[in-house]
Amino acid sequence: MLIVPFTYFAANGLWKVTKCLEAISISKHLGWLNITKKIGYTLMLVFLILGGLFVSWPLTDTGPGLVNWSGSFKYFPSTMQTSSIPLQDTKAVIKAYTWLNNNMNQISSLFVHGTFEFWTLLYLKKNHVAYLFDSNIEAAINRAQNEGYQLIYIVCWNQDIDWYPIELLNNWISVYDSGRISVYPMD
Repeated sequence: MLIVPFTYFAANGLWKVTKCLEAISISKHLGWLNITKKIGYTLMLVFLILGGLFVSWPLTDTGPGLVNWSGSFKYFPSTMQTSSIPLQDTKAVIKAYTWLNNNMNQISSLFVHGTFEFWTLLYLKKNHVAYLFDSNIEAAINRAQNEGYQLIYIVCWNQDIDWYPIELLNNWISVYDSGRISVYPMD
């Protein structure tokens, strides 16, 4: 989320650099911070390079992206793609949601890990119920069962891709597979 203020500061600084010959201030709120034109251009170049890398750096199966800070990965993404899924899995996810739209009914619900939250908003029909969970899947199961849902599905990878800490129980058997993505019923 820091890209928004940095973009604002860069645009504001660029405007002031082009209008002022001797010194610029980063913004009205930081007027005490005067920097030279050369430093302004250098900062702008650094932000453009980092912003370009943030937007274009792909996630691969070997690591989480540009910066690997395991403690802050959830709060400070290393690439723009970290809140998504690998490119090779996109068609499989769409097929899984198509299967769910055709097979879910009034007594079924879907558990959605944060990874698939926006995919659920895009591809799951609005008349189906989805619960978002992060790590406490038992609490989510209890909530769904207390609300009367007898069949609970979860969309997840059928193999470990080392991106997200989603642990499936060993006794889960998929009802639909598409590539590395599967739909599992939970009892």
